[in-house]
Amino acid sequence: DKARSRDVLTAAGLPVAKGYVVTNPADSTLENGLRFPVVVKPVDEGSSVGVSIVRDQEGFSKALQDALQGSTRALVEEYVQGAEVQVAVLDAQALGTVEIEGRGEFYDYDSKYAPGGSVHHVPARISKKDENATCDLAVATFNQLGCAGATRVDLILPQKGSPIILELNTIP
Repeated sequence: DKARSRDVLTAAGLPVAKGYVVTNPADSTLENGLRFPVVVKPVDEGSSVGVSIVRDQEGFSKALQDALQGSTRALVEEYVQGAEVQVAVLDAQALGTVEIEGRGEFYDYDSKYAPGGSVHHVPARISKKDENATCDLAVATFNQLGCAGATRVDLILPQKGSPIILELNTIP
């Protein structure tokens, strides 16, 4: 549950993108001081299903409808541009970084599953300082969410600034 995870991470002081939850597709006015572009995603889907980057009001209304088609809640977040970095965590230990270079605007469904849709750089092409920061945040996310076993934490590393946690994914 992306919304509940955000609440826990925010309460712990961990960095997440500014955002809020929508339950009604007719609620198409941006809140919480957000401005376009924004990201709209269902709170309980995976594989980037129903995720959109929205640049204007017309796109926002459609994105809300799409995200709420298979879910009762959608998350609206500020769009943070940067390197998409994933960190595998096993039993509260970071295993290293992977940088995802999607062929689309972001690491969407097609980028994940279409042949040639993305390139994975292992380790991520980031500084040692940023590698340490993303690994530390991944472990903190794992711990704050009360995880055990294996997970993957997705983050955005802006060109300027610190990493932002996008979500934690369990690994069956």
